[in-house]
Amino acid sequence: MISKRVSLVVLIAGFLLAAGGAAAQALNEETDFGLPQYYGRGKNVSVMERERPDYQALGVHAGGFTVFPKLEVGLDYTDNAFAVSGSSGNQQPPFNGPKSDIGFIVSPSILAQSNWGRHALAVLASVKNEAFANYPSEDRTAYTVQSNGRIDVHGDSYINLGFDTEHDYEDRGSTTTQTQAAKPVSYDTQGIFARGLYSADRFRAALDLDFRNYHYFDVAQINPPIGGVPQPNTIVDESLRDFTQGRVGLRTDYALTPDEAVFAKFTVSEGDYFTGNVFSPKRNYQETQYLVGANFDVTALTRGEIGLGFVDREYTLSFYRGISGLAAKVKVEYFPTQLVTVTLTGQRLVEDAAFSQAGGYFENLVTLGADWEAKRNIIVSALAGYEIDQFDGIDRTDTVANVKLIGRYFLSRYVGLGTTVSYTNRGSTGTPGLTGPVYDETRILFSLVFQR
Repeated sequence: MISKRVSLVVLIAGFLLAAGGAAAQALNEETDFGLPQYYGRGKNVSVMERERPDYQALGVHAGGFTVFPKLEVGLDYTDNAFAVSGSSGNQQPPFNGPKSDIGFIVSPSILAQSNWGRHALAVLASVKNEAFANYPSEDRTAYTVQSNGRIDVHGDSYINLGFDTEHDYEDRGSTTTQTQAAKPVSYDTQGIFARGLYSADRFRAALDLDFRNYHYFDVAQINPPIGGVPQPNTIVDESLRDFTQGRVGLRTDYALTPDEAVFAKFTVSEGDYFTGNVFSPKRNYQETQYLVGANFDVTALTRGEIGLGFVDREYTLSFYRGISGLAAKVKVEYFPTQLVTVTLTGQRLVEDAAFSQAGGYFENLVTLGADWEAKRNIIVSALAGYEIDQFDGIDRTDTVANVKLIGRYFLSRYVGLGTTVSYTNRGSTGTPGLTGPVYDETRILFSLVFQR
C-alpha cells in the first residue's frame, strides 16, 4: 500500500531527478507498467525496428543536438462520427443515427535529440489539429510536450527519467466517455517518472517511480426529447474523475542462459480522487500487482515475454467493492522470414470506471498483428484485436472487436505516405441504464508526412 505521504515523496524525488538530469533513451518510452520489457537481445529485428538508412530523416545539427522537424497532413473519414448505434432515432440531433464526416488533420512536431558520447536527452513537442467538415463539435486540438533522459552510471546500468504534459480528447464511444456528450471529453494530464536500472552478469534489477495527474473538463450532455418536446442540455461534472496516481515498481531478472531469463515483478499504486458526492463518492484505491514469468530470444524465429500473476485493488470507501484476480502480460513475436513479423500480445489488468455504480473493471485484451516489408520502402501491416471489459459490482460487460489494415510508403527520406483502414464493433450487455456504447464504425485515414 502506498500512503499519500509516499506519493508525495515519489513526486518530489521524480521532480528533482528530472530537473537535475539529462539523458533519454527512446523518447516515447516513459515508464510503462503494463508492457513487457527486456526481452530483446539483438538476435532478431522486427520489420518495424529495422533501420532504413535511405529513408530515415537526417535532421538538422545544432551543437550537441540533432533536431528533427516533421509535418503531417491528412484526411480522416468516419461513417459514424458520434459513435452511436443505428437504432438511435429517439435521440435529439445530431445523435439520430450514424453520421459520416471528414476531418482535416494538420500535425506539426519537433524532436531534439542529443548526440553525446555518454548520457542522452531528448525533447519532443507536437500539436495535432483536426477540423471536421460537417460537425464542428468534433473539432479538436491536442498537444504534448515530453522530455526523456538517461544518465549512464556504469556498464549497462543507468538512471532514466523524464516528464510530459498533454492535452487530449477521449474517443467517442470509448468505455469511459459520456455517450450523449455534445462534444468529445477533453482532459489534461501531466506525469513524471524515474527508473534506475542495475545490471551485472546474469542479474538485473529495475526500480520505477511514477506520478501522474489527470484533470477532465466538464461537457454538456444532450438529453433526448420527452413526448416530442426538446429538453435542455445538462452539464456533466467531469471533475469527479480528476485524480492523481502514484506507482512504485520493482523488477528483477535472472538469466538462465544467454537466451532465456526468468523475472519477478512487484508493483504498488495508489489513486487519489479530488472530489466526490453522495451519488459518486471518491474512488480512492490502493492496488498491488505481482507478476512472475520468463522472457526469451531463443532462435532466429521467435522472442517474447510471458508474465502471469495476481492483482488486488482495494477501495478506501466500502461504497465500491474491491477487485482481485488473475493478472497477465504477454508479448510474443514470430519471424517466419526477415521480411515478416507476426506479433501476439495480451493483457489482463484493472482499469477505472467512469460512473458511480462501479469502481473499476477488468480489461481483457488480445491482439494479433503482422508486418510485411513488401519492399524496403513499402510496409503493409494488419492487426486484429478483441477486448472484454468485465465491470465489478454491476451487471455490465463490454466487448470490442477491431481490425485494421495499414500501408506505409516512403517516397524519400523527406516524404512519406500512409493509409489506414479500420473497423470497430463495440457491444455492451447488462442491466438497462448501466450498459455502455453499442455501435459499428469504419474509419479511413490518408496522411502525408514531410520530415527533415
